[in-house]
Amino acid sequence: MHPRYSATHRNPYNLVYRLDPVRAFELKLVKQIVVASPKAKGAANDAFVRVEKIDYKNGIKAKLRIHVQGIDGPKEKSVTVKQGADLFSLSNERANYRDGFEVAEINAEPGIESIRFSSGRTLRLGGELGGMREDVWRAQIKHTVKRHLDKELQLQALGIKVLSLFFIDRVANYRDYDESGRPVPGKFAQVFETELTALGREERYNELTWLTEPMERLHNGYFAQDRKGVLKDTRGDTQADDEVYNLIMRDKERLLSLDEPLRFIFSHSALREGWDNPNVFQICTLNETRSAVKKRQEIGRGLRLPVDQNGLRVFDPSVNKLYVMANESYEDFARALQTEYEEDCGVSFGKVPITAISKLKQVIEGVEKPIGRAAAEVIRDALVEQKMLDPEGRIQPAFDPRLTCPQFMYQPQC
Repeated sequence: MHPRYSATHRNPYNLVYRLDPVRAFELKLVKQIVVASPKAKGAANDAFVRVEKIDYKNGIKAKLRIHVQGIDGPKEKSVTVKQGADLFSLSNERANYRDGFEVAEINAEPGIESIRFSSGRTLRLGGELGGMREDVWRAQIKHTVKRHLDKELQLQALGIKVLSLFFIDRVANYRDYDESGRPVPGKFAQVFETELTALGREERYNELTWLTEPMERLHNGYFAQDRKGVLKDTRGDTQADDEVYNLIMRDKERLLSLDEPLRFIFSHSALREGWDNPNVFQICTLNETRSAVKKRQEIGRGLRLPVDQNGLRVFDPSVNKLYVMANESYEDFARALQTEYEEDCGVSFGKVPITAISKLKQVIEGVEKPIGRAAAEVIRDALVEQKMLDPEGRIQPAFDPRLTCPQFMYQPQC
């Protein structure tokens, strides 16, 4: 049978060997993941609604984009509504739509198309409310650019090209078109250029000579196009995506060269196996990813170990860190990812089992031997008494391995 290798199989057919994410990290085969988020607690988004289409063919109706509650959390979905429709019901009773989101009126008059809800809110065609807060995604872009520049300073002497990858929700947010059909920067591109320009003026980044290149050479996006050459949103598995995929793979070596100024890549949906680059050190999620599988796919785009200008792998742990700027709270993002790894890999993060303690080594007459279960129970009881562990072995705030056990470096996020 032909082998089927993947990090995201839904069904592990004829599994004969398993290299799970935790084991891969322990063997130093992938980068360490560092997660950050600019989002404060209590800053949950309002109900998300985008008016995509309004017409009067076969009755007045509107096509809306909303968040629909599913087993894995809310997902964006298009729904067609008529007057009287209730978004609370259409969203599978998502709480954000509970009050004031019945469709009170749909105006299909050309030029002034709009939809009014029972709360009195009115949205014009193409209008949007809720979704990602502007202060959040602006902070995400700024911190990702800063982290990129700092990484450049760290690695320039080692001859390692640094790339940053931005996942976006809509192509138009990065590249749009004016009334004449000419491409213009979308809101993400505008903020990115503003932040990179501002940070690039700081004296500490003067040695990064590529910052003197024209801005348009430093960032670009890989998106599918229609027959007229207009960029479009896609799922990641269409024929148009195949063309984008081939372009990315064909130019991968160029992207790794220090002579190529392109360093910041924006992508909409190219998430299939093989779509990655070993020198991606920053991933910024400017989309609303809720699926655990899709999260793993996105992070997987930057987990491979980097290479230098000679094509040699770099195994330095201080270098091999993947910085993920998440648009969810740090706790939610890390908890969801860890829960998935715990279920798939059979490990427990934040918990020290007695079997792990019993494997600690001691030297007896010049020979290293495990301390065994009896000694492990004594150590565990002492840690519980000092409130470093609870009776179930879960790590408590008082436990800091860097202070209490310098030889053991606990990594809560793999």
